[in-house]
Amino acid sequence: MLDGGFELLDLLRIGVDIALVWYVLYKLIMLIRGTKAIQLLKGILVILIVWIISLVFNLQTIQWLTDYAIRWGFVVIIILFQPELRRALEQLGRGNIFSRNSKSEEEILEQTIEAFIHSCGYMAKRRIGALITIERETGIGDYAETGIPINGKLTHQLLTNIFTPNTPLHDGAVIMRGEEIVAAACYLPLSESPFISKELGTRHRAAMGISEVTDALTIVVSEETGNVSCTKNGELHRDLDMNTLRELLKENLSLSIKTPDSKSRKWRGRRMDNWFKSKWFVRIISLAFAILLYVFVSFDVNGNQLENDSRIPDDSEDIETIENFPLDIKIDAEKYVVSGVPEYVKVQLQGSPGVLVPAARQQNFNAYVDLEDLGPGKHTVEVKYSNVPDNLDVYIEPKEINVIIEERASEEFTVNVDFINTDKLPEGFELGSSEVQPKKVTITSSKNIIDQIGIVKVFVDVAGLKESIDSREVPVNVYDSQGNELNVNVKPQNVVVSAELLNPSKTVPVAVPTTGELPKDYSLASIKAGLDEVEVFATNSILADIDKVQTEEINLSDITKSQTIEAKLAPPDGATIPETDTVEVEIELEQTKTIEDVAIDVDNLSDGQELSFLTPEDAKMKVDVAGSEKDISKLNAEKIKLTVDAEGLDEGEHKLPIVIVGPENVKITPEMEQVTIEIK
Repeated sequence: MLDGGFELLDLLRIGVDIALVWYVLYKLIMLIRGTKAIQLLKGILVILIVWIISLVFNLQTIQWLTDYAIRWGFVVIIILFQPELRRALEQLGRGNIFSRNSKSEEEILEQTIEAFIHSCGYMAKRRIGALITIERETGIGDYAETGIPINGKLTHQLLTNIFTPNTPLHDGAVIMRGEEIVAAACYLPLSESPFISKELGTRHRAAMGISEVTDALTIVVSEETGNVSCTKNGELHRDLDMNTLRELLKENLSLSIKTPDSKSRKWRGRRMDNWFKSKWFVRIISLAFAILLYVFVSFDVNGNQLENDSRIPDDSEDIETIENFPLDIKIDAEKYVVSGVPEYVKVQLQGSPGVLVPAARQQNFNAYVDLEDLGPGKHTVEVKYSNVPDNLDVYIEPKEINVIIEERASEEFTVNVDFINTDKLPEGFELGSSEVQPKKVTITSSKNIIDQIGIVKVFVDVAGLKESIDSREVPVNVYDSQGNELNVNVKPQNVVVSAELLNPSKTVPVAVPTTGELPKDYSLASIKAGLDEVEVFATNSILADIDKVQTEEINLSDITKSQTIEAKLAPPDGATIPETDTVEVEIELEQTKTIEDVAIDVDNLSDGQELSFLTPEDAKMKVDVAGSEKDISKLNAEKIKLTVDAEGLDEGEHKLPIVIVGPENVKITPEMEQVTIEIK
């Protein structure tokens, strides 16, 4: 009975030991299930399976390799799983590592989707930029750790408040796991794909980046357009409506909220991922780990399986190298300036992994040169370090550096403005007056450098400028007389530039040039533009040479009737006419015709007098008529009356003007303007 009782107590002790280890392992696996560490855990599982196979089949080489992998694995687990272990201890301290959620998955899914749709619709209408990543099968806990922990249930108010402009968390991404907002203001990897449209901003590139390295679904609300887009598996889908978004969320949120043994789960070929999503699989594998761990530790304690020299040597060391570590300078910066000090140095740490890895990751130590006890001149100084753990060896490259210490000097300089790309201003525009505030800056450096300063100026790019520059902030540049930029301290580093953009104008008449000749029997009565004058815009130097604006040339050989046509204006080079680029041109034509033998009558001849024509002798002449085709076609000699007035004339020869009477709309031109008569 005593032996039986002892055996029962022993079995109970073993059972309690394994049960406690099983429960702790189960909770730890459930805790890291949403992170990249789960992938490492899968690798450990494979190693254990190989170890068991090597024991069963007596594979000595494989057994030797897996033995050492397992021995060193515990140290590796502590190092690699440091964030997860820290998170587990924090949750243990808060008492929520053993908490359960009694809410049904369907209720959680519905509430989560409604809150999500409400938030996205609200932000899209108001063009509030948002970037939300939903964890699916691949854990993204590492990216969540780059942001601010939230660990709050998703609500419309919480999500919209996070992305409201000017709030502390609105920059960066929100990472969700199921119904929970894990973190905000997270950094996501930017996609380097050259096929992403240039019109897309950083949010879209970050969404594409996370979709290229995980299977997460990422929703983007554009701050510019309010459009909703999503990325998944390296693909970008733009301009989604709320119904499409709802379907996406039902599909992808369910992967985070529902258990893998749900009937709606698709196999998709990722067997081990699906296994680890199952709570029962995690429970079974945790129990297997606990039993194996108990067996392994028991054998180790009894010395039956492990060799005596299997412990980790105390003198085992690793090396970590930090290529670009910032180098600090200790000196009285108000009194001296230093040159020759590199911005970065190479630091190499050597020591045990448990101390080395955290020190290399956190980099809470300093590298510096101490110049506080040195005066002006050239010095060779040692690069020192501080706050490094005592059991780490430190090697810094370069070990020594040559520096030059000089007394600090300050002087005020006037800031000049250099407007670049003035030839790329829109036509007709030119820069007017400009102003810099402040007009002078204080430059501090060594006396030698101050004496080398040739010019202090700012560059203002005006390419494509369409309005005056109102308070543009630009950096100050300092150059020596050879045009080499000097590394000096400038206060203020930026100045504000304002410049007037002028668009001078002038009102000038419109002229219509012609080319070619009208068809036979036609003449040009008039040609004029519908606009008498237009306003021309150009620089003052160009406007000074402009006295008119011509249209394109009108080819008269193509004109056969009076008409109105549209012609383009041809402003001089460098000038523009914003009012219009075309005008209507009115063209009036006349048809010409010659009528022979039009009789010349005499009026007011006194009684008893006789009148004879000397030129023309037959008292007839030809006349040219011009007018519309309709009026000219019916005109003959009988419809034109030519007369001379002989009233009060004495005997002898006289030259008399011809009086013409004919149709009103017809221009009549006689062969001669006057005739010669003789009165007897």
